[in-house]
Amino acid sequence: MATYTRNELARDVLIEIGQLDPNEAPEAVDFETVDARAQQKLEELYEEGLIPFDLDGLIPARYFIPLVRIIAETVYGTYGVSARAVEFNANAAEGMKQLRRLRQRAYCGTPTQATYF
Repeated sequence: MATYTRNELARDVLIEIGQLDPNEAPEAVDFETVDARAQQKLEELYEEGLIPFDLDGLIPARYFIPLVRIIAETVYGTYGVSARAVEFNANAAEGMKQLRRLRQRAYCGTPTQATYF
């Protein structure tokens, strides 16, 4: 199963909003900005029960693209691409739908708790 790092998440968010060419490496300031916003959004989604993995660990592949789209919506204003706001909002809404669908399916690898009566 493929997994991704937080660095890859921040990089793909910058690519998604058009601030970074796929052949470039992100600047430190851009990485810190996106990573901070990503942390905030990931914590929010974790509390809602939409992501079942450790926030400091690797991101499973099935969650990666929805998270990129959701986090892109939170940072596009910072980078002055508000002209594409409708696109970012629609992508984020689709990303949330995907996370909700994934929540309904059992995630392989997560332990289940037994309840003894």
